[in-house]
Amino acid sequence: MSEKSTGKGGRRGFDGRNRPRRIERGFDGRNRSSRIERGFDGRNRSRRTGRSFGSDSERRDLERDEGRADRPEGSEERLEGRRPIQEALRAGRTIDKLWVPEQLFRNPRGSLYEIITAVKESGGLVIPVSEETFRGMAETAAPQGVIAQVAARGYVEVDDILAAAHDAGEKPFILILDEVQDPRNLGSILRIAEAAGVHGIIIPRHRQVTLTAAVASASAGAIEYVPCARVTNISRTIEYLQERGVWVTGTAPEAETDYTEHDFTGPLAIVIGNEASGISRLVGERCDFLVRIPMQGRLNSLNAAVAGGIVVFEALRQRLSRK
Repeated sequence: MSEKSTGKGGRRGFDGRNRPRRIERGFDGRNRSSRIERGFDGRNRSRRTGRSFGSDSERRDLERDEGRADRPEGSEERLEGRRPIQEALRAGRTIDKLWVPEQLFRNPRGSLYEIITAVKESGGLVIPVSEETFRGMAETAAPQGVIAQVAARGYVEVDDILAAAHDAGEKPFILILDEVQDPRNLGSILRIAEAAGVHGIIIPRHRQVTLTAAVASASAGAIEYVPCARVTNISRTIEYLQERGVWVTGTAPEAETDYTEHDFTGPLAIVIGNEASGISRLVGERCDFLVRIPMQGRLNSLNAAVAGGIVVFEALRQRLSRK
């Protein structure tokens, strides 16, 4: 990191003491001996050979079964809303079932027609249901007349994220979320990450919202393109990244360094804290650097997605200017 980032407000613990500068290690992008080989995008590439919706008799059979088929099974997940489902289809995910209110099913138009056609062509099952049943199935406020059941999206390993950066010939650009619990914030962060070219995000297994239908909806489809790793311990994961040459920067209101004065151009992981209290003390002490976002109003706080977006796009600006 540049000297301007290592001065007074550089690497400072929550107790206010300057911490010794960490010895930089070389970054090779991957640990091939331990990385589990799997599809980087987490998709289940196997194609389902189901039947498409067709005859009147088949429709009547499905209508009788709608009460039993209104929830995806444990190995599958749900997407709601046209944009998330369209992006899932573009990303190559297999949609097993698609539920549509009867009124819209009779005369689908625009994006809904395209979705229904694509699901049928891929062998998925399109199921018309009553408006009442559809409302009871919906988990989000605005499902936009369509709910899909897809194979569960797989999580990746931290090493997969590092390997993706290495394969692209880029320095790692990673987001670490410290117990973000609002699905809308996680969805927005995924959208920010996709727009900024982040290689992946890391979330804890506990006290953290996961990749739900509400998250997918808030991400506007970005969930399909941003790899996500789940880890047991964020602090240990930070140390793991540091051992591989990644510099970890967190945000804290008490930090002395303004985020615009910090150097984000190296191998980078940015920690985004939760909505109530920001990053935890232990995670903050593990960070190499802490930076602050200056504020002047009466409310000395921003939500997780807004704060993260400010820092992430400053990092992107700097990284693009160095190319």
